[in-house]
Amino acid sequence: MRFVNNEIWKMNSKKFHERLNELKDMWLKEFNLKNLDCVYIPNIPYEVKDYINGQDMKITQGNFLKLLLKNREYMIPFIKPTIEKPNIALDDRQGILFIKEFIDEDKNRYFMSVAKQYDGDWIFTSHTKRSLENIKNKIKNSQIIYKNGFERSEVAGVSDILESGGEVSKPSDLQIKYTADQDFGTNPTNIVSQNATKSFTSSKTIRKR
Repeated sequence: MRFVNNEIWKMNSKKFHERLNELKDMWLKEFNLKNLDCVYIPNIPYEVKDYINGQDMKITQGNFLKLLLKNREYMIPFIKPTIEKPNIALDDRQGILFIKEFIDEDKNRYFMSVAKQYDGDWIFTSHTKRSLENIKNKIKNSQIIYKNGFERSEVAGVSDILESGGEVSKPSDLQIKYTADQDFGTNPTNIVSQNATKSFTSSKTIRKR
């Protein structure tokens, strides 16, 4: 309860709302959304779509709120390329992991987006930067669903060796099921306004063409 109360306090603060107003246009522009009520459905690789039996995955306003709460707004430009053009997609028996390598002059960076099932729907719950060692461990301990190759030979070698591993059941048999309100910190869906609670729950959906 302490964590939940702390998050509610942050979302009710003046500073949080100022940051939200400053950054919401960046979020809306990035996903071509009309407002924060809209849901974005990314164009995930065919292999991943087939693996989850043709279901859609959703990026909600809760993703935006969580990034703000964790001061990770710098992740916004990396989300869509990580999900729609990943180097690899994995099933780690808790969720579907999308991992992308971004090439810099001095070093390579790795970003990961995670989707989990909530009451039958696939919802993205986190978007984070990861170390090379973390990525290598995720590959070693997960089922490879999709692979498009890595620039860095260390990661490429791990995925090549493990790609021919044993059969794994469909995610309906593997995934841990969550309810939408099981963990407030996973994907907050409401903004507590300065004067009253404002719900951001909506059925509006934007699909990439």
